Amino acid sequence: MVQRLRPRGPSPLSSRTAAPATARSTDRWSARGIASVALPGALVLILATVIATRTPLWRDEIASLSFAQLPLPDLLSAVGHVDAVLAPYYLLSSAGQAVLPGAVGLRLPSVLAAALTATVVAVIAGRWWGDAAALAAGLMVGLNPLSLQLAATGRPYALAILFVALALLAMTTATGRRGAPRRDVLRWAGYAAAVAAAGLMHLFALLALPAFAVLAASRRALGRWLLASAAAVAVVVPLALLAASQSAQVAWIPRPDPRSAAGSLASTLTYRREGAFERLELVAVAILLVVAVVTVTLTLRMPRPARARELALLACSVTLACGPWAILLAISVTATPYLRTTYLAPGVIGWGLLVGAAAARLGAWQSGRSTLRRALAIVVVAAPIVSAAVFSAPVLAQEWRVDDFPGLARRLSGEVAVGDTLVVVQLYNEVGVASGLARAGGDKGWVSALQSDLTTGTQPVVSVRRVDAADPLRTTASGDGDAERAWVVYTRGAFTPGEARRALADSGCGDASLAPEESFGILRLIPARCP
Repeated sequence: MVQRLRPRGPSPLSSRTAAPATARSTDRWSARGIASVALPGALVLILATVIATRTPLWRDEIASLSFAQLPLPDLLSAVGHVDAVLAPYYLLSSAGQAVLPGAVGLRLPSVLAAALTATVVAVIAGRWWGDAAALAAGLMVGLNPLSLQLAATGRPYALAILFVALALLAMTTATGRRGAPRRDVLRWAGYAAAVAAAGLMHLFALLALPAFAVLAASRRALGRWLLASAAAVAVVVPLALLAASQSAQVAWIPRPDPRSAAGSLASTLTYRREGAFERLELVAVAILLVVAVVTVTLTLRMPRPARARELALLACSVTLACGPWAILLAISVTATPYLRTTYLAPGVIGWGLLVGAAAARLGAWQSGRSTLRRALAIVVVAAPIVSAAVFSAPVLAQEWRVDDFPGLARRLSGEVAVGDTLVVVQLYNEVGVASGLARAGGDKGWVSALQSDLTTGTQPVVSVRRVDAADPLRTTASGDGDAERAWVVYTRGAFTPGEARRALADSGCGDASLAPEESFGILRLIPARCP
């Protein structure tokens, strides 16, 4: 009897998944390999560009733009009063504004950084596990809602994530096969430079160091890692000391309770709102737990030498995803609260690598087996990526983020009259509130005055302005108090109606009759009639 052999094509999950990270085949840059690292970056570039070009700047980005548009001497003076921790990013943004002014130039570095991050993570996963892992890891990072939101935000987070990814890539290269001593030194210097750059973009990016230590220890490179990391940290220490003198800027961060602490970590997967830990967060976490359990189980079934190597890579990935959260949680509970989801942003790299590891192990598990196994493998790998894409859909659909400055400006331009009083309240950590309204309303004179205040550190908590024209908005500093109507602008949680009355009384509008509060994102507006 002649047995008919049915040709079986390669599974998308089985491409070189069983090969050791240091023994990649010679077709490393085959069409499939190139596509696996290029596709995630290209996808992020498209999505982030769409978001960046259709949504207006929000309060923190207005602060970035305000600093970046200052002349260099004024910028250096301004960070001496506020936001010293972001001085390196503001200097970078200032250079960008010289080439491409405005919101597009402010956001472009973040867009490019996020696209490069997805590609770099794919390259790392490809070196560790193969092409299928590269594609899965790159897509998981690129479609993560936190990563995608930060990709279209003119703040340093996307750049910090990129430099953490580059540091991990440099370390993967440096701890691979030993080469000439000079080449090894250059590789470790590249690692140190990337770590320093990450710390200069955001201090808490240095919380990725324990994950790097795990990888170094597994590759018997702990001493070299320690020297290179110490050199990088030494570069960042002066910035940390300067930032400590302005710690009042983060005094608003609340001490976490168990629910918000869990929500901070879960939000690195969903990013619906800060500290949310509800049914959707539980679903996202459950999916990643299933992926992790399956991956660890299959890894434990590997032969001993390969098993030890793979467990070390898994430990590095999980430490990168959860380590910064654990450290900030401990600091926030025992000392000063710092736990915020955006401060955990580099952890998205760890989640991506975990999914990449799952693709590798499941690819080997189903290779040459039944169609059912193949389907199960695809479902387990695809589930977290699809989940990330679903949570990213609102990011793509949003018309504004956090602050609806255009909506507030339209409301005022349609209602205010010449002679009305405009009262704007911004706290010490809210540099962009008044400037955001002035820019959205087109009040160039007010913007210029705010820039001068920023340089000297004299921006007032309460700004009282007299309306000289409504559309476009034109105001002048005033304290006359002879207006019949007043408009109070502030942010949610920064003010109460009683405080609004006191601010109006200080502006000359005592015993005001307050209309109901109106919301424009986190921005609030209270119309008032003065007696």
